[in-house]
Amino acid sequence: MDNLVLKILPPETWVMLLSLSGVLMIIGFRRAAFSLAMFVIALALFFPLLSAIPAWMTIIAMICGLMMLARFILGRRTTDFLVALLLHDIILLPFRLIGWLSGKTRRRI
Repeated sequence: MDNLVLKILPPETWVMLLSLSGVLMIIGFRRAAFSLAMFVIALALFFPLLSAIPAWMTIIAMICGLMMLARFILGRRTTDFLVALLLHDIILLPFRLIGWLSGKTRRRI
């Protein structure tokens, strides 16, 4: 995991993303085009800093980026609902494991 950002999004793809931003602007998706262009510009500006941060911070940043992408594609309310379901499952996981290990199962009617 030396340089995870370079492996996933190499600098050669930045030009393609900027041209995709232009196509989105022509089609009429101004907000999406602006977001994509700002992402590429921020990536280019902060790229030297990305190689200096630890791998676990890079993974957290990529998860946040995936959530932003999901919000962009699916919409705000759908993504909020998805995050709420995931947090619900994460919070209930230890209790379900304790119940499973103790042998007590829930009775469903």
